[in-house]
Amino acid sequence: MQGFKQQEHFENAKELLLSFTYQNMVGNKIAVKSAENYRQLRSNGITIQKTIDVIIATFCIENKHQLLHSDRDFAAIEINLSLQVYHPKIN
Repeated sequence: MQGFKQQEHFENAKELLLSFTYQNMVGNKIAVKSAENYRQLRSNGITIQKTIDVIIATFCIENKHQLLHSDRDFAAIEINLSLQVYHPKIN
C-alpha cells in the first residue's frame, strides 16, 4: 500500500485489504524454507534482489496461495519454484 499517492486511494485499499482473513506469515518453517528457496535460485543463477520477496513467495508456495504481482523477481520465482500467480482477466 505504500505506493499510493492519494490518501483516498490508500484508504480504499486499506479497507479492502483489512477485509481479508489475516494469516501470520513467518515462523521457523517458512524462514528455513525461504533460505532453501533462495539457495536453490542462486544455484540456478538467479539472484532475488529483496529477501522479503523470497519470504512472500515461499509463504504463497507452501500455503498454495496465488500471488498477484508486478515484479520481475516474482516472475523468476514463478518459473523456477512453481509459484502460483494470479493473472486477472482484463477486458
